[in-house]
Amino acid sequence: KIVDQVKRFEDETKTKAKELLAGRLVDEWGKQGVEIEFRHAVITDLVKLTALTKAGKLTSTSIKEIESRVATDKCLQDQTEMRLLKLENESYKAGLAAPLTRAHVEAFLFAPEEDYQSRLGKVMESEIQREKKAEEAMRAKLQREENARNEAQKRGEDQKRGEEAHKQAQAESAPAAPAPAAPEQHFTPPTQTAKPVSEKHAYGLLSSPADAIIENCTFQQAVERASLLDEPWPFGIWVPGQLIAIVYNGEVFRKAQ
Repeated sequence: KIVDQVKRFEDETKTKAKELLAGRLVDEWGKQGVEIEFRHAVITDLVKLTALTKAGKLTSTSIKEIESRVATDKCLQDQTEMRLLKLENESYKAGLAAPLTRAHVEAFLFAPEEDYQSRLGKVMESEIQREKKAEEAMRAKLQREENARNEAQKRGEDQKRGEEAHKQAQAESAPAAPAPAAPEQHFTPPTQTAKPVSEKHAYGLLSSPADAIIENCTFQQAVERASLLDEPWPFGIWVPGQLIAIVYNGEVFRKAQ
């Protein structure tokens, strides 16, 4: 019976000690400004009979131990905040265009200082190489786009110059269009087809006898070939020494025999 009473007393004392320790821990976190993320201190091992005085209050030893553990949490919080604050400056010093963020160092953010600095240096180097490749790829892309624009502009200018040159050449080479004249009295429409006698005939623009095409063919063949010339002007047909016919708009006007 006495043993039961002692056990009950000890359990009640420990329960009270646990409540007081937990309350003091929360108060100390608030007092030292420890954020929830860094509240890692535990009091499980402090829950014992000696945690309380005879008056039922926490002993100074228990209080100091709680303060020490909370101070450790605060120290980790300060170290983490300082690392994150320095991260941006260290990123720019290393040559990064965009600073590292917590996500880059989360895996080793709480590591010992030597390990943290070593792994941070590797991440920095990796990011520098990544940015370098990204910049090179962007420059290459911009250069390709610039080359494409220049090529398109050059093609447009070349096409425009070609069209202008073609129009100018046509304007310079085209003879003045003569006014269609009524057939003169000494030309009469043919009443019968020419005899199919092959001899030298010349056919070409009536205004340019010197440029006429000379072939050994019949008169009718000369007429047909002259009609195929893609020009809107009168064509002449000659035999050596004289003009024998004019072809205009598909009609043949032959010199009277």
